[in-house]
Amino acid sequence: MSPAAPTTRRRTTRPTPRRVTPTCQGQQALTGTDPTQGPVPAPAPTVGEPIQRRTRKGRSPRAEAWAHAEVADRPAPCVLCGTPALLRDPYTNRGCHLACAMAQATERGEQW
Repeated sequence: MSPAAPTTRRRTTRPTPRRVTPTCQGQQALTGTDPTQGPVPAPAPTVGEPIQRRTRKGRSPRAEAWAHAEVADRPAPCVLCGTPALLRDPYTNRGCHLACAMAQATERGEQW
């Protein structure tokens, strides 16, 4: 006698899209959206309107600049350690790792 093969059940309907509630107390079903279409995209900014940067209270100017640093398509040598880096220094636009910049600022005694 061979053991019975386990039966698998196929899901016949797609699961209801859910999101985490603001208080992180569980999940809530999304209402007003078509589950086959996915989430509704945010409206695009109008032409000529500057994009507002989100800032955190208490963040130093240096950390704020690095939070919005450019990421390049091709790596460039890090100005501090010499290994390839995709991140660009926000002040000089040269290749630099965030960890290298933080270490250099700490060595200089500057606030990060």
